[in-house]
Amino acid sequence: MKNYLIGALLPVVIMSGCKSSNSNDSLRDPVSDTGISAAIQANLPLDAMQSQVAASVYKDGVKQPLVGGDIFKAYSESTSTILRSIENLSGDYVSELNTLNPGFGVNFEVEFDPQAAREDRWYPADTLVVDPGPSDLIGYSAHVDFPAELRLASPQAGEVYLDRSDQIMLSWNASADTEQIRITSIQQCDYPGGALEWARSFTYPTDTGTQSIPVGDLVPSTGLLNSVATIVGQLSVILSSLAIETITYGLVDAKPINISDYQVQTCTITLTVFREVAGQLGAGVTGGYAIASTSDSVSVVFQP
Repeated sequence: MKNYLIGALLPVVIMSGCKSSNSNDSLRDPVSDTGISAAIQANLPLDAMQSQVAASVYKDGVKQPLVGGDIFKAYSESTSTILRSIENLSGDYVSELNTLNPGFGVNFEVEFDPQAAREDRWYPADTLVVDPGPSDLIGYSAHVDFPAELRLASPQAGEVYLDRSDQIMLSWNASADTEQIRITSIQQCDYPGGALEWARSFTYPTDTGTQSIPVGDLVPSTGLLNSVATIVGQLSVILSSLAIETITYGLVDAKPINISDYQVQTCTITLTVFREVAGQLGAGVTGGYAIASTSDSVSVVFQP
């Protein structure tokens, strides 16, 4: 398993889409104000032998870090993995799971295993006083089954765009299995003296196999990039980040960025197209979502 680190030097902003906003998302129910909710996603990138798994759990609408001996665990047909916290007590957990038989899907469980929990966990002194035993989060579960693979046909890796009016033409193999398409982009842009990084995420209710996105929708020249890291788009940004090994995705509490204040130079835009289907949350889970997806990613360049 890789070591997941927080890149604290770059502010990361998640922006909801405009014409394809989060309100179009039919698979992600909101977190409930009462009881236990979960946000769970398993994603299988094209030609990968490992799926990416990410999860968060909520109690009465508040994200819960797993402490004591509580752990998130994901199971494939032949192996399992413990999801590790991406930041101390953040409540967000991620791992990679060997997935030789995608037809089995992935099972998620909240389990009690004090020894395994301490292998990769750090605590404030006032948290690790005694082991209180299993919490009331233990026993909650979910299951997801992967849709058909998604393979991008365009654009080509490294394709260069010179103007914000240029259209990024994404195309892939459409599938009747699809319940929803999500396109998540991560922009890494240089400016004199530094760099910026932010993300955008769009949902589309039908799988047409093609989508055109203006460069200016991803790298605007004016306006505020507002920090709106929500349950709806956050996990897709986490999973997209794994592909480029930059795990910042909104956990840094960035103030809104006025993009007009920066003379943006070369930008690398990494686009991930997810084919998404709904999974099943276990008994007693009152809100949130479980999603399985397949995906493919491509990086292009914007040089204004």
